[in-house]
Amino acid sequence: MSRFHQGITWCLVFGLAGLSGTPFSVKAEVSPAVSEEDYETGLATGERDAKYQVKASWMLVGALLGPLGYLPALALPIKTLPERVAGKSPEYVRGYEKGYRRMVRKKRVIYNSAGFAITALTAGLTAAELSDTQGR
Repeated sequence: MSRFHQGITWCLVFGLAGLSGTPFSVKAEVSPAVSEEDYETGLATGERDAKYQVKASWMLVGALLGPLGYLPALALPIKTLPERVAGKSPEYVRGYEKGYRRMVRKKRVIYNSAGFAITALTAGLTAAELSDTQGR
């Protein structure tokens, strides 16, 4: 092989390697379509799993704390289910965690609101009944 051919060969090797210093380095890239699909799948699965993880005891929080019950509902940390994301892609895990946390917060707020509404309704009806009996 002539020097000319050797020079061309080395230029091609370094050019294809991206001038990374290692002629045979491989850069793994995930197709954007695949990573977006993994993210969306994880998001939907996380939301589905979270629907049944929130306890109705959040109604009690809303009944006892009223509007202040929203603070713990939104501020308390949410732990995802690690066994559900084992061996999955980073995009899937990111989507799962986002969907799970979003749905848990939503369910906490719904239960909290229901508890607060029941208490407010009961208090309102009790006050109306008391005012009627005092007015007679």
